[in-house]
Amino acid sequence: MTDDEKTLYERKTIVNIEGCQLPVVLSEAVTLRDQFAMAALTGLVVANYGRKDIDPMDVASWAYGIADAMTEARK
Repeated sequence: MTDDEKTLYERKTIVNIEGCQLPVVLSEAVTLRDQFAMAALTGLVVANYGRKDIDPMDVASWAYGIADAMTEARK
């Protein structure tokens, strides 16, 4: 666990993109990859709202695929 992850875990809250503090209810720290995936997931859900032909597991995979691309782009 990195220092940033440890700090985030010890705080027991995260701040979302709107600036709201949210409790951390996970058994481990939220990583930067997780934060990227959460941000991507918001857009994916909105873009596909109401569609019954999309598997939620696919949407989650897409979100982490986007997160991985964002992580790679930071290098």
